[in-house]
Amino acid sequence: MRRGDRRGAGAVACPARKPPAGPHAGRRSHPPDAGRRSLVLTYLDASLIGSLLFKEAVSDRAFAVVLSWGADIVVSDLASAEVSSAVSRRFRMGLDSRISANALLSALDEFKSRLPAAAALDAEDIRSAEQLVRTFELKLRTPDAIHAAVCLRHNYQLATLDTGLADAARLLGVVCINPADEIGEQKN
Repeated sequence: MRRGDRRGAGAVACPARKPPAGPHAGRRSHPPDAGRRSLVLTYLDASLIGSLLFKEAVSDRAFAVVLSWGADIVVSDLASAEVSSAVSRRFRMGLDSRISANALLSALDEFKSRLPAAAALDAEDIRSAEQLVRTFELKLRTPDAIHAAVCLRHNYQLATLDTGLADAARLLGVVCINPADEIGEQKN
């Protein structure tokens, strides 16, 4: 299902997108059958990556749900930075030793190195995110608005455990699955 198909009467208007520019605008860089598992990319936000990294109660089931979608996974530098910040915070709070914190950061780097693609952020995403945080009904903080803007621009589906981000993304027409919906664990 395409993003636009999910819009209903309650859909929130999102910032206008600029049409692609350049000689190959709008063209795929590969044919649909170029040996790829999927043409749909799933963007993991920091809540989901953190859950996988910190081995929370929901971790195994959340990852199984994500894998069952059969889509390639992408993460952004923003999501990685947010997770790195959470690791640092856990160390400062005394929840993890320096050795454990460094091991978590190494595991994050290893996870990212195995992904087929990275989600690039650019100035357009920041401008779009600003418009999203100014849309009061979405109730988005800046990092979550940036995640949503990246998904809108790239037509990614979103995987998150954050119910607020999931709700806002759905209002924007982003295909969004919150594995916590299926397993009863949710974050705010």
